[in-house]
Order: sequence, then C-alpha cells, then structure tokens
Amino acid sequence: MVEPNEELSAARKVIVEMLKRGELVRAAELFFDRAFAPLFELSSRNAEQINRLTRDVSELRATVSDLTRDVSELRATV
Repeated sequence: MVEPNEELSAARKVIVEMLKRGELVRAAELFFDRAFAPLFELSSRNAEQINRLTRDVSELRATVSDLTRDVSELRATV
C-alpha cells in the first residue's frame, strides 16, 4: 500500500502536470476527489454509527419502559 504522504505527493505531481497542460477542470476534479472523498467517507461512517446508536438507545428505552411496567405490576401484586 502507498503511504498517504506518497499518495498525496503523487497526486500533486499529476495535478501540476494537468495544470501545465491547461486541464484546469480535470485538475480541480482530481484535487477535490483526493481532498474531500476521505471526509465524505468518514462522514458517512459517522452517520451510520449515529443511526446505530440511536436505534440502540430506542431499544434501551423500550426495555426500561418494559421493566418499569413489570415493577409496577409486581408492586401491585405485593
């Protein structure tokens, strides 16, 4: 696997060459792909984790509600 710094260095070289050839749009696309794709991926993973945690909290609330009801029923029978 290529080290991140080597990958960035290689991407910079490609972008510079594109700019020298006047390929501004392609260079910008490559720059944004390299710069922001990891952030979008991280953001997506964080959103998945947040959704999973939200479901877990909902399940815990339901469990606590069930337990509270069970305790109330037990108190009523004592």
